[in-house]
Amino acid sequence: MPMRNTKIKIILDYNKIIPFLLDMRNLKKCIKKICEFIDAKGYLEVKLTKDAEIEKLNKKFLKLEGPTNVLSFPGDEQDFLGSICVSIDAIKRESNLYMQDPKEYFYRMVVHGILHLCDFQHGDVMYKTTDSILDYIKGEGCV
Repeated sequence: MPMRNTKIKIILDYNKIIPFLLDMRNLKKCIKKICEFIDAKGYLEVKLTKDAEIEKLNKKFLKLEGPTNVLSFPGDEQDFLGSICVSIDAIKRESNLYMQDPKEYFYRMVVHGILHLCDFQHGDVMYKTTDSILDYIKGEGCV
């Protein structure tokens, strides 16, 4: 029987969670709102890590050198949506580089990762959906 709700597990692989991240309960609430918006159901794992760890994953799974901001690993079971790994180092660096609010940029990357788990590919549809979700979660007090 398929799962009706999204269950979220947050893994902190980074000792110094930066100030723009909310408490774990609020973070889970906001990620659930993202999943509800696109009707993504199942178990979702979100790992918050640093550049060194995501660089290893990027090389191992995508054969790419260097760190990235977010990686998505689709689930291979019916009730497992998948895993996303977000580099907090990249969020800090890129939000500064692009002159964006760090918390909003963090959620943009989380949305990006979840959309990839739902088979979205880079392009207009993905970018417009990302903007719509961010508008929605802002209205819900997440950003």
